[in-house]
Amino acid sequence: MYLKNKISAFFIIFFVSINSWAQEPFICDGDFYVTIALNGNPSQIYSINVDEISGAINFNPLANQTSDRMNAIGYRFIDNLIYSIDPTSFEFYQIDATGASFPIGNLALNNSLGYYGADITPDGNFMVFIGAGGGGGFFSKTLEFVDLNDPNYPITQVLNINGGNVLCTDIAFDPLTGDLYGFDSAGNRLVTFDAQTGAVNATQFPSTNVVDDVGALFFDAFGNLFAYGNPSTTNLATQFYSINKVTGAVTLESTGPVATEKDGCSCPFTIKLQKTVEPELAFPCTEVIYTFEISNVSGQERTGIDFFDEMPLGLTIVEIVNNPFGGNVDGIGTNQLSITDMTVPLGINQLQVKVYIEENVEGILKNQAILSNLPLSLGEFTLSDNPKTLQVEDSTLLEVIPLFVELGSDSIQICSGETVILDAGEYNGLTYEWSNGATSSSIEVMQGGDYNVTVNSGCETVFDNTFVSDLEVGVILPPDITIDLGETVKITPTIAGVGNIDYQWLDPLENSLDCLDCLSPNAQPLFDVQYTLTIETEEGCIAVDSIMIFVEKNRNIYIPNAFSPNSDGINDLFYIYSKSLVKINTLLIFDRWGNLVFESLGGYTNDPDLGWNGKFNGERMNPAVFVWYAELEYLDGLIELKKGDVTLVR
Repeated sequence: MYLKNKISAFFIIFFVSINSWAQEPFICDGDFYVTIALNGNPSQIYSINVDEISGAINFNPLANQTSDRMNAIGYRFIDNLIYSIDPTSFEFYQIDATGASFPIGNLALNNSLGYYGADITPDGNFMVFIGAGGGGGFFSKTLEFVDLNDPNYPITQVLNINGGNVLCTDIAFDPLTGDLYGFDSAGNRLVTFDAQTGAVNATQFPSTNVVDDVGALFFDAFGNLFAYGNPSTTNLATQFYSINKVTGAVTLESTGPVATEKDGCSCPFTIKLQKTVEPELAFPCTEVIYTFEISNVSGQERTGIDFFDEMPLGLTIVEIVNNPFGGNVDGIGTNQLSITDMTVPLGINQLQVKVYIEENVEGILKNQAILSNLPLSLGEFTLSDNPKTLQVEDSTLLEVIPLFVELGSDSIQICSGETVILDAGEYNGLTYEWSNGATSSSIEVMQGGDYNVTVNSGCETVFDNTFVSDLEVGVILPPDITIDLGETVKITPTIAGVGNIDYQWLDPLENSLDCLDCLSPNAQPLFDVQYTLTIETEEGCIAVDSIMIFVEKNRNIYIPNAFSPNSDGINDLFYIYSKSLVKINTLLIFDRWGNLVFESLGGYTNDPDLGWNGKFNGERMNPAVFVWYAELEYLDGLIELKKGDVTLVR
């Protein structure tokens, strides 16, 4: 049974297919391949590459085409042939580099299932088909292993997919880790399978609306995942995608031929070279680091490999920072680096080289390195690729510009109490000297003044300065105060600032201030409250202060115990007094026999018009003692019942 990430050296060296004598093997150089068909017609085999100049993705048909329908394809690095089946008859084929197909038997797959996706294990020993359909809905049901070393191609193991309902129309093994990936068209997400148990992790990655169905999955030699499929708006596959196998994010890269049936494979089991430079923007008389990343997934450690890189003129190789490959190094102190007889282990490893940029160098510098003396089956040589572009085997760019420094503006304004960062730009190989003595690439400024910086690269010196001015802004509210319930007070702040100022008051009681955007509002709170004023200048400077107002609730009510309604203008009416207005819901007055002689419903204290004039039914009443009852409602909502007596005198 397949053991993840273990490649059988025995079959690499000794296996010869009895069916391949008339076939032209592919060269395993990382190319992608897809079979594309429309509505049951014969399949067309394409290789996929990216135009180095335009970045367009090209689908190139192989020379020979057959009348066969081919799906569920996988690339076998042992014989460098593509294997495929007819999805209806289960006829098994080998496909060679010309596109010709060769029938090699029939697979004993389950007739109740459909097989539209497959891949070959990284050791080259098994082709794994994913079967879908049958009972319980059209979901992926099985992983079925076909022994490619047995000329009868028996199915040696069938794993039932468990752990969730998914529908994957292609699968692909990661050449570096051996992990098995699929794209679930039911959940619109990337999924992984355990190739030992059949368990699927159906929720590891988020759903996406970029792609709906993926009929072709393939990896490159650095473990990057790509796909061919269609968006949710159509059932026709026309889109080429990249998929982040860490996050599951899907990115549309380009378009290709229309297909209703499609499957994909690749041969990542090769040696590839990537080249990057850091920093990508540099200055004369500074140093940069070139990193050469070599991926070897060819199945075995490779010896006798040669490396060569001719740097652009004006660049000088200073030292080898890191070299896990050994070999004979030549070219230090020149622009040509040669390492012969390298040993390239399995996996991804890095060669790092420090390079000096000479004086007067300027412009965009680009070049490629080369790995040579590779086996013929791996293409004999490979050029370096810039991994930051989709193009394959394209040059790595370094931009060299004259030294400069720009602090952003001749003058900078900061608000009182705030800070600003003055940044001269951090680049390797530069020294910095600020007027305040700092030697970092940036400084934090907390107060106004004149600041300047001198930047030196070793052969150039530049200078820049800026003036930082403080913008005064402040607000001070009066001290906390205490008022009586119902009392109104004007709040007047002291403001520091110039120009147009925006005022914004915060009223937690919602309606106790008569304005929220003025300088000095009137406040009539019924409860203790903290008001906050925020001011903002035209320049965006902000200041805040608060005031606390305490409300004293002494409910001072005065109700007289005698009155003399004799029209002398003195104490002629009986009514209720208070310091601040109190609502009188009810005022009732009775004689000593309990007869109601006066009633007032509604109104407020301190209103003589609502008082009793000592008459009943228009007739003056004789002097006597009368009983009164009152229901009072205060401004804060409190209701109080009061009663007493009043003496009418003449």
